[in-house]
Amino acid sequence: MQNRFRNRLMLAIASLSFGAAVFTGLILFPAYAALLIGRGALQDASAPPSALSAQDLQNQAERKDISRARAFLARSSPFLAATSSPVKSMETALALRPQGVTVSRIAWSRADGKLLLEGAAPGRDAISAYQSTLLKDGSFTGASVPVDALVSAGGGKFTMTLTGTF
Repeated sequence: MQNRFRNRLMLAIASLSFGAAVFTGLILFPAYAALLIGRGALQDASAPPSALSAQDLQNQAERKDISRARAFLARSSPFLAATSSPVKSMETALALRPQGVTVSRIAWSRADGKLLLEGAAPGRDAISAYQSTLLKDGSFTGASVPVDALVSAGGGKFTMTLTGTF
């Protein structure tokens, strides 16, 4: 009689453990799938670095940064869109960049309602072109660049403050 009870108890415990393992697997699978999709989006099947020129390496690095930012925005925008609208403005600001302009940092100030873009450009003409493109788009009410970034173009680095309703 005791042997029969012990067998039933072990069967019940094994069934519960298996059910818990299946439940845990179902809970963790979406996160695992998102990681696999993100890893696949970031892989770049290009030529070996030794065969590329400096300009090609820079373009490849920019493309990799852009694809990483787009992959991040694609994964996080469903969650962020429900709580904030600056994501659309960030996407717009990144999409309107002229060739050669890189954005290395984006900061959003909820209190001021401003987006701050930090990056680098080949020269002041590219910075001015980016600023005028953002203003012409209509998504932003203002795009200001400090004068020293336009006058000296210190290594092509710039900071741009975007204002608007976001």
